[in-house]
Amino acid sequence: MKSHRSKHGASSRGSWMAKGGLSVAAVFAAATAQGQLTHVIVFGDSLSDTGGSYALTMAINQVSLGAFDVRPGPPGYAVGKWTNGFSVNYGAYDLSNSMFDGIWHWTMANLLTLTKAHSWYGTGPNYNNFAIGGATCGPGIPTSFGLPRTVNIGHQFNELYLPSNPAPDPNALYVFFGGGNDIRDAVLDGTASNGTSAAQVGETAALYVAGYIWELARRARVAHVSIKVAWPNVVPMEAIPDFADLYGGNAVWRINANIATLAFRNTWAQQIQAIQYAYPNHIRIYPVDFWQYLMNARAGRIPGYVGMDFEHPVLAFSAFSGLGFNPVRNSTANVPSGANPDLYVFWDQVHPTARVHELMGSFAAQSCDPLSWQEIGDAGDNPGEAQPVTGSGVFTSIRGQLEPDDVDMYRIAVCGGAAFNATTVGGTSLDTQLFLFRLDGRGVTFNDDSTGGQSTITAQFLPTLQHAQYYLAIAHKGIRPLASSGPIWLEEPATVERPPDGPGASDPLVSWLSAPTVENRYKIQLTGACFVAGGCYANCDQSSGNPLLTANDFQCFILRYAMGDTYANCDGSYGTPALTPNDFQCFLNKYMSGCQ
Repeated sequence: MKSHRSKHGASSRGSWMAKGGLSVAAVFAAATAQGQLTHVIVFGDSLSDTGGSYALTMAINQVSLGAFDVRPGPPGYAVGKWTNGFSVNYGAYDLSNSMFDGIWHWTMANLLTLTKAHSWYGTGPNYNNFAIGGATCGPGIPTSFGLPRTVNIGHQFNELYLPSNPAPDPNALYVFFGGGNDIRDAVLDGTASNGTSAAQVGETAALYVAGYIWELARRARVAHVSIKVAWPNVVPMEAIPDFADLYGGNAVWRINANIATLAFRNTWAQQIQAIQYAYPNHIRIYPVDFWQYLMNARAGRIPGYVGMDFEHPVLAFSAFSGLGFNPVRNSTANVPSGANPDLYVFWDQVHPTARVHELMGSFAAQSCDPLSWQEIGDAGDNPGEAQPVTGSGVFTSIRGQLEPDDVDMYRIAVCGGAAFNATTVGGTSLDTQLFLFRLDGRGVTFNDDSTGGQSTITAQFLPTLQHAQYYLAIAHKGIRPLASSGPIWLEEPATVERPPDGPGASDPLVSWLSAPTVENRYKIQLTGACFVAGGCYANCDQSSGNPLLTANDFQCFILRYAMGDTYANCDGSYGTPALTPNDFQCFLNKYMSGCQ
């Protein structure tokens, strides 16, 4: 759900001016061939742990002469993983039929044909998983009774990984997944006791992780390499059984967990866009929106979850942080002793079943499609808040989610001239509309129903066939863009692609007239579309020195202007010729403004 967004409310929203056929694996391999991605490096907590907790508690068990349990392991868990195993009767409580022994990022790696990451706390090749149960997003090694009980993500990254790997690995897909423990711990110990403190917990956790990714991006620029990062956001923490009344939770806990979760997600979305904008040539961050994914699963929008029990875990525990750790079959909810865990979302009061790990891993692999843009958080509905599709080169699709009265707007580059095409046909069950706007907010083209309830727009009404940037918007049927002088397009004919033909045809977008309907996911397939460049425009030579901007950037701009390079169209004009003396003044202004 995206109900926290400010653009919802009245039937007419306020003015922004006032304020394919290839598999994911095949596409991934082809698009990343230059980087030769081969393996995964993971930082995280118990949701990604494949042996860290087991190795740590085994060592403590030996030192303390058995006073501490070795966890996770039989009879309740697969060895080293906070979930059930793969085979029938693998352990006393494991009756799964999923035939899956692993964790979500193992499924993701398999689908992307990458070598999966085994726990770093073991020995041998491909031991690139630093995740360990109980980790929070900050630094340090928390202790209990003078003994280490986990290794936080900051320590995993700064102390365990960076010293031996000062330069980022262009052959790795980096994964950072944390935040759940930050929120759970803060709710239980009272740190997140109200809306303000809960929001601060979520924001702080996300900023910690963002800091590690900023550092990777900075090092990638220094090393002149490009890296890939998958950053899942936190799951809906208010929905874990641990906070349910049946297991000792309460409504206040759930409210604060929800506030912290949404604060994490908002900060996550902001930071991803900021990092990619600052380092467009050195990092691509894949936003893995587990929050939205699992909310859709609970709402019945994902077939794999239909009929699954979201409320009751197979196992119950009462001493998660104590000396003893003896989870038992959940008699509180009368989970049958022979119940198939594949029909349950939660294996225990915090962790998902192996089947859900498998489904989450499949979603993560889809989110890492290098030729697709995944909506980050929520795209805005006007040029001032539109989500820039940042990166380099061609992309072929946009995936996102529309709320009942929603509009999502993206800033894209049309680079294929007459071949440009955008369509929702086959990409959603929603009745959609597609719009294209100039950067000044004036309409270019629109279609409601090209095939059934889906929409298609083409290059036929573009003001130029040269490389240029536009705003692409998707909306439910019935939502209308308004200019100060009235609707930009007439409602009919709905089946025809049209340039602006309403009373506000010559004026820029001011607001949208809402027509609430249903919520669901969408996919826009594109041809002839390119990412828009982020970063510092005036850094023409893409240097990384200090100072960043030098006389070389002037020489670079003059050369690219002389070559007719579309980069030199600094003012984004659509005229003929596209490059004019105004572009020199534009470049000078940007140079004088410096780089942030």
